[in-house]
Parts: sequence; C-alpha cells; structure tokens
Amino acid sequence: MKIVVTGGAGFIGSHLCARLLEDGHSVLCVDNLLTGSEQNIDSMRANPHFTFLQHDVTQPFNFAAEAIFHLASPASPVGYMEHPIETILVNSQGTYQMLEQARKQKALLLFSSTSEAYGDPLVHPQREDYWGNVNPIGPRACYDESKRLGETLTMEYYRQFQLNARIVRIFNTYGPNCWHYLSLIPPVRCLTWGIRKSIQCLSSPRPLSGCARLHQRSFLNPAVSMIQNVGDQILVKRSRC
Repeated sequence: MKIVVTGGAGFIGSHLCARLLEDGHSVLCVDNLLTGSEQNIDSMRANPHFTFLQHDVTQPFNFAAEAIFHLASPASPVGYMEHPIETILVNSQGTYQMLEQARKQKALLLFSSTSEAYGDPLVHPQREDYWGNVNPIGPRACYDESKRLGETLTMEYYRQFQLNARIVRIFNTYGPNCWHYLSLIPPVRCLTWGIRKSIQCLSSPRPLSGCARLHQRSFLNPAVSMIQNVGDQILVKRSRC
C-alpha cells in the first residue's frame, strides 16, 4: 500500500516508517524537521519504496495515499514548550489537512494523540471513558488542548463523512532516536507490541473505541507496534476488499 507518515523523521515516526517498509509497503515520510532529524531515516534512504519530503503539513501539498499515519507534532515538553504555536497548528490545521486528504482520497487515517489528553488525571489508570482533568490555559495547554482538538476533528470526520479513522493515545515512551533520553536509552522491546495492538484496533468494527494505549513509561517497540497494529488491521482489511 501507499502510506504517508507525517512526522516520519521523528522518534516514533522513524521506527514506524521502518516497520512499514519491512512489511512491504511504500512509504512517503513527511517532516519539517522542527524536532525530527534526517539521521533517524538515513538507513531507509536506499530503499526504493521510501521517499522523504521536507514539508510543513499545516500547508497543503499533493500526494497519493491509501493510508495516512499522522504523527507530526513536537511531543516532548522540551519540544512543545519551545515551539508552542507550531504545536497548536500542526495538531489543528495539520490534522485538518490530513483529514481532508483522507476524505478526498478515501484513505485510512490514524491520528496519534497522547496521554496528555487527560491533563492532570485524578483517575489511575485512565480509562477511555474518563474525560480528564485539564487546564486550557496552562503551560502544557499548547500540546494537551491541540491534541484534544485533533481528536475532536478526527471524530467529526468519522461522524460526518464516515471516514475510516483511528485515534491512539500514546503514553510516555523512549528508545533509539529519542534525543531527549539519549543518556537513558535501554534495549528496545516495546515498539513492536504496541504498533501491532494499534493495528488491531484499526480493523475493529467500532472504529474509535477500544484503541490501544500504553501506560507508564514504555520502551519504543510496544508504542510502534501499537500504532502499526491499529493501522495494520485497516490495511489488512482494505487489501481483502
């Protein structure tokens, strides 16, 4: 399949690109390199099924895709506090641009959200029917509230246009390519499990309920696997149609 990964030169995005290539898909990696790095995707450059485009996804651009994984956004406190306006725009305007492309192309879309959607939670662990405890004007609001808005936009496209869309809320994750935790990177284990769970959610008959979440601090493999699993369920289901 032709797949677009926004934020593909970032931490989780770069591992997702690699996983999708391993599974035989063609990948267009789109990143403005605000917090991502070309070093994260150097190993994929020689793959004929991989293309990198340096671009800000808040601005329109032409592409063909059967699935869109929208991961573009600063994700660490260092990143979004240094770039608060850019964070708000990529999760609002950027999400709108990707949703419109998915609608026009009848493509699948996965929006990467965050545990920060719960704000400063009063319930532990957080269930998906918990609405959170949020501060819309606090120092983290640029990230928390823009991710919540991105979820709202995704849900409206699902309700209004029956868009085949999924939302995943990723909790604290670290591993290779995570520059903020370079001194703490342990062996990678988490990403694979997480992406696979995510893809399973994507093929669920209830598109946006029960999506996989990673609690506590996770190694990278479960996070990537969660996203891929939510995505793979859609990809497998579509390939059989």
